[in-house]
Amino acid sequence: MSVCPHKDCPPVPNGAKGVQDQGSPSNTGNIVPFGAPVREKRPALPSFVGLLLCALGGAVSSSTFSVVSTALVGYGFAGASARGGLRDKGVAALVTLVPALALSLPQGVASAVGAVIVCLAALAVAGLLMGKRMTPGVACLAVAILAGCHLGLDALAALAQATTLTDSVKELLDAYEQQLVAASSDVAFQIRAVRALLDLLWPTTYVIAALGEFLFARLGVWLAAEHEEALALKMPRFVDYDLPLWVVALLVADVAALAVELSAPTLLPQGVLMVAANLVMALRFAFAAQGIAVLVWFIRDKHLSNLTALLLGALALYLEMQFVVLTIAGLVDVWANFRHLQRGKKADDVPGTAEQD
Repeated sequence: MSVCPHKDCPPVPNGAKGVQDQGSPSNTGNIVPFGAPVREKRPALPSFVGLLLCALGGAVSSSTFSVVSTALVGYGFAGASARGGLRDKGVAALVTLVPALALSLPQGVASAVGAVIVCLAALAVAGLLMGKRMTPGVACLAVAILAGCHLGLDALAALAQATTLTDSVKELLDAYEQQLVAASSDVAFQIRAVRALLDLLWPTTYVIAALGEFLFARLGVWLAAEHEEALALKMPRFVDYDLPLWVVALLVADVAALAVELSAPTLLPQGVLMVAANLVMALRFAFAAQGIAVLVWFIRDKHLSNLTALLLGALALYLEMQFVVLTIAGLVDVWANFRHLQRGKKADDVPGTAEQD
């Protein structure tokens, strides 16, 4: 038996893998497993701090840092209303929207509407996460709706100036092309090739912007969950990210329409090529996310070191940019179910592969 120097410490048997926790008087006498990391829980975020972050996020929503504002609003809204009810959520939403309107209205109606869209998007993402309703399918719909709102706002702004959004984008691309060709005539052919691609895929930039705002809002709520244990339990695990079948069906239908348009351009109405190409690009982000979830599961399942995981992640991102490897892995996982998820099963059902076919 080993003897503790303190009189009030119980004896510890020889060979027991334990150490005496003497960090505080309240813990005197407790035995902590050897090697177990002691992680102190962060203090809860005060409500007034959450409201202050909501106001700050609303204030910068009409600036060039609108993406960052969604993180601030998500963090503040979750922190201010995590322990409250509908009244606290309403106050946090009001504190967010009032500064957004007050600072954006002098810049014009379009700027004010854009700021409100950004704030409402962050509030909606935070509310869905706090209500445990943020499934992968809902996330896809949220990004699509947000991108559509931004695109529609710019289309109305262009219409108010007696033009169209397509013509405005074309004029902008023409100006950039002339500047680049004048600066370096040796790469004029490559510039024109990129220009032709941008003429087709420019709507995807709205999807990228909406995806960035969505991810930053989710990041803000995740950071707030570090202070709230009840909120942390509601946060979905990324390793369980699994797209619903309707997303796969949409991809199949879109690829079929794209194939018909490329093989018989006169068979389908004009504009189908642009819609189909941009929809494929948008769905690629969703399936790439599922591929990343499979990669995260593999790293955890194999207990890889941090350095190995970092190198493997960098290699996967490189292969995704070159050969869309993560996107293909995410698509294959819908049927292969690499992570052995219980798709379509209740909690008391026998574990097994979902009937995805």
